[in-house]
Amino acid sequence: MNGEFYDTLPAHVQSRMLEVLNQNPDNPHHCIAGGSPTYDKVFLLSIDEAMRYFTGNDDRAAEHEGAGGRWWLRSPGAAVFYAVYVCCDGNVDTHGSHVDFGADFGVRPALWLRL
Repeated sequence: MNGEFYDTLPAHVQSRMLEVLNQNPDNPHHCIAGGSPTYDKVFLLSIDEAMRYFTGNDDRAAEHEGAGGRWWLRSPGAAVFYAVYVCCDGNVDTHGSHVDFGADFGVRPALWLRL
């Protein structure tokens, strides 16, 4: 997302985007280790951020082509190659799903802008 997606954004938007240090915490529900912190301009939300920045399930629920859509979070799932995601109804599935089988999952890029 910090390459191909970022490059599609207009220059005036790119110039206002802040590079942030993202912590990548462990999955507290399944004792799976997170990753090292990363510097990003565009990123996926963690479990904690998805819970903090959306007021509830209805707010987290996404729609794609008239149907509910699932979207990835950056938090690790319950096993290697699993990532946590948000279900069609807005619940966070902390078990996650295998990332290779995620063709029907979307992403909701997150970023911080200098106003």
